[in-house]
Amino acid sequence: MKISLLGVKWDKYQCFRSGSIRGIDILRKALIANTTELNIYRPDWNINLYDTEVQDLGDIEPGDEAELVALTAEKLKLSQGLLVSLGGSHAISFGPVSVLKPENFVMIDAHSDLYPKDHHEPEWMKHDEDELSQENVAWCVSESGVKVHLYGQRVFAPEEEQYMKEKQIVLSTLEQLKQIQGSIYLSIDFDCLDPSVFLPVGNPEPSGLSFEDVLKAVRQVADRVVAVDFVEFTPFTSDGTGNDLNRIYSRLAAKLIWNVLAEIKKAKEAGAPAGISNL
Repeated sequence: MKISLLGVKWDKYQCFRSGSIRGIDILRKALIANTTELNIYRPDWNINLYDTEVQDLGDIEPGDEAELVALTAEKLKLSQGLLVSLGGSHAISFGPVSVLKPENFVMIDAHSDLYPKDHHEPEWMKHDEDELSQENVAWCVSESGVKVHLYGQRVFAPEEEQYMKEKQIVLSTLEQLKQIQGSIYLSIDFDCLDPSVFLPVGNPEPSGLSFEDVLKAVRQVADRVVAVDFVEFTPFTSDGTGNDLNRIYSRLAAKLIWNVLAEIKKAKEAGAPAGISNL
């Protein structure tokens, strides 16, 4: 199995807690530097991720939407494995989706991110109209012609609900995820998790998912995933406890990422001819 790891240092307009750009280096270190401690072997599945070849594509630091797409495209020319992007705000998803052009965008998130791009009314929106942001990334993906599927959302604005009705976007069940046809770009915002499970995010919301809830959803789509991102890990600033808390939460985040990759590897290998891996 080979993955191509890309950091996307974009956290413009985070509306509650900013600083997800600082989480990328912390998360990358936790993800690939201490795999022995993470224990990424799954004996229950006979899935061994210690043989994963990690191609680190480094980071990009786009200044705007056009640069996000252009720089992502340049990095993808070098990619040799499954693209795994680390954000940054959820807006970073628009880069690889624009380049890869999957048929479906499955977003596991606390929020629907379906504000129209020309919408700018709430004071907490820290950007001008027509700018890409985490509030409108799913709207932008939908408007580009990619089918959007939501899972785990629990906060909707009236404007987002209206758009969902117009575009027939639903809050998917596990069975509906399983029935998706075609290639899938999978996007996981850490705020999909309940704050009692995972707290360092840009915009925490109560009544969230557990780790196992996320993995159950991933199992429904894993065989069709062509790329995946993990966004909005927003570390705590130094306050006497921040460093220890960041180490703990980055370890938990890394465990979730490796478990998602295990689901994808298992699904891909189950669907491949004997002796051939799709990754």
